[in-house]
Amino acid sequence: MITFFKKGASTIYAVDADHILSDSEIEKFTWLLDGAKPLKKKVLEGTFVGPRREMITPWSTNAVEITQNMGISGILRIEEFAVAKEDDPAFDKMLQRVYHKLDGDTFKLRDRRVVRLAGIDTPELNKRDRKPQYYARESAAILTAMTRGQKVRLQAAGQEARDRYGRIVAEIFLPGGESVNEAMLAQGAAFFYYHAGLDADLVRRLQNIQSRAISERRGMWAHILSLPQAQETYV
Repeated sequence: MITFFKKGASTIYAVDADHILSDSEIEKFTWLLDGAKPLKKKVLEGTFVGPRREMITPWSTNAVEITQNMGISGILRIEEFAVAKEDDPAFDKMLQRVYHKLDGDTFKLRDRRVVRLAGIDTPELNKRDRKPQYYARESAAILTAMTRGQKVRLQAAGQEARDRYGRIVAEIFLPGGESVNEAMLAQGAAFFYYHAGLDADLVRRLQNIQSRAISERRGMWAHILSLPQAQETYV
C-alpha cells in the first residue's frame, strides 16, 4: 500500500508499506522526509519524473533501513518523484521514466513482484546530495539492457526467500538460460556480496566468476585496480 507525501510544490515521496500507516508512523515520516506532508489521495494526476519501477534506488534502500532504526516495520520501498511542469520533461532515460499518474501500482512489475539479485551488489547511483559511485550508471545500463522486456525465470538462491526489505532474493535466468547474476559479475558491472543463507554452490560460482573478471580487468575493475589501495584488497 502506497502513501504519498508532498514537499513544497515540486517533490513527491511514495512510501510503499505492507500496512496502512498509523498516525504516529506518519509523523515519523514527516520528520524523516524533511517536513513533507501526507496526502489523502491514492491517485495523483499529473506528470512526474522518478526512478524506473523495476530499479530500487540505493537511496530507497538506505531510507528503508533508517525507518527500521526508527521502529517502523513493514516498509518495502521509498522513492522520490519530481513534479514536472510540462508533459514531456527531460529525464535520464537510463535510470528514470515519466509517469502520467502515481498510484498503488507505481512500484509493481507486471507480475507485481520486486526481486533482488542474490549474491551480488552494484555501485550506488546516488545518495541525496552525493554523486553516483564510479561505474554506477554503466552497471545500471548493463542490467537494464539484459533484462528489459525479457521473460525471466527466478530460482531460489538459499535459505531466505526474501530479504529484510521484503524483496524476493533469487538467481535470475534469461530465456536462453544465462544467469543474470553471473553475467553482471562477468562483465565487471557488479561485485560479489555474501549474505546469510546464500546457497553454497552459488557462492562458489559467483566468487570464481568475480576472480576471472578481476584478473581480466573487466568493467569497473580496470579503473579500481589502477588505484594503489586496491592492490592490497583485490590482488
